[in-house]
Amino acid sequence: MPPAAQSPMRAIAAHRRSYAHPIAFRRGEAVQLTGREDDWHGHRWVWAIGPDGREGWIPPQTVAVGAGGTFACIDYSAAELTVAVGETVWAAEAQLGWLWCRNERGEEGWLPCEVLLAPT
Repeated sequence: MPPAAQSPMRAIAAHRRSYAHPIAFRRGEAVQLTGREDDWHGHRWVWAIGPDGREGWIPPQTVAVGAGGTFACIDYSAAELTVAVGETVWAAEAQLGWLWCRNERGEEGWLPCEVLLAPT
């Protein structure tokens, strides 16, 4: 998982998580790539199936393809946060137009950068 949250951000638009059971995997686990790709706001995402059978979009750099198969390079979860306008979250890591955040209840997940604004 990404490091502990650091930078405060304010939600300028509401966001609801996309998946109740998002794909997640740990470094070294086998991950299956389906060949499906998407360009989301200029960022390339690939559809994958995790070791437990959950599917979802992942950044391609989270896996390595080799002769022995495709394996996770890092721990990764596609968990998203649900936020309301005006809610404060703390952002830790940016990846392909998303920020890994923690809310005041201690919940963690990804939020699209476009719904967040750093306080001035």
